[in-house]
Amino acid sequence: MLQRTVSYKTLLRIVSACFLLYGLYLVVVVLTSQVSSRGSIQYDGPWVVEDPNAVMSYLFSGGLFFGTPVLPGNLYMFGLFTPNPLFWVGIGILALSMTSKRVWAIYVSLQLALWMVSVSLWFPIATLGGTTNYDPGVFAPSALVTLAISFVLLAFYKPVIRFLRKFSESNNIATIA
Repeated sequence: MLQRTVSYKTLLRIVSACFLLYGLYLVVVVLTSQVSSRGSIQYDGPWVVEDPNAVMSYLFSGGLFFGTPVLPGNLYMFGLFTPNPLFWVGIGILALSMTSKRVWAIYVSLQLALWMVSVSLWFPIATLGGTTNYDPGVFAPSALVTLAISFVLLAFYKPVIRFLRKFSESNNIATIA
């Protein structure tokens, strides 16, 4: 009987490509969505021009922000727990880098994914607290937590690189039945 095998790297590349494409798809859909409003002021055109704060709250909060209106095309796949597009892109970048043999690239993408995924957490927390101002200074207290985690990763650079080197040198193969 012929046994087929596929490496975990191939599976991880496929999954990471799906995450990346889905995140980029959400960004493109939201930035190019059209809206038509009829009322005292009539408007037909891009949603990003009509309500840039709603577009920004979706791009940075996803469905975690209770005030985000229903998006065109109903992009709330998981309801209230829909992560933002940067979450999917960050996970995709991290998963794609795990298939690389370059340890430094894995470490850099780990830092990048940390920041992209943390935006999914601290932006909604700040906006749920009643913030309507989207200046970077408003999010500084929560960003300090991410900065501290990033510095911890930097402080433990050598042990993290050793762990990542062991991880990248392993050659696991999964069997397909």
